[in-house]
Amino acid sequence: MAESEPSVRTSSGYLTGVLGPTLLIAIGIGLTFPTLMAAVTADVPEGDAGVVGGLANTASQVGGSVGLAVLTTLAGARAGGNSPAALATGYDLVFIVAAGLGVAIAFVSTLLPRERRSVD
Repeated sequence: MAESEPSVRTSSGYLTGVLGPTLLIAIGIGLTFPTLMAAVTADVPEGDAGVVGGLANTASQVGGSVGLAVLTTLAGARAGGNSPAALATGYDLVFIVAAGLGVAIAFVSTLLPRERRSVD
């Protein structure tokens, strides 16, 4: 990977460096998670809806925890120090990796079957 200027800098302001990206993520999560939970529980028998919903929530929590651990490890390994400039470089890598994962997930979701099969 070629070295580039980090998009997060020590001189980044609150609006552009923190608030803007946080609002963007919040909007994305707000639009995505309810749709995902509705898709998970669609066509589930009424008696199994609680179990399926609980499993989906558990998977979401565990996935978020593991994902945060991996991204934090990447940021720390890339930073190599505690200076603000080093930390900004580590965070920049994490933003790129997270965006790449999002694009990969979106691509894989297009490969999922579109037709519903009847379960008899």
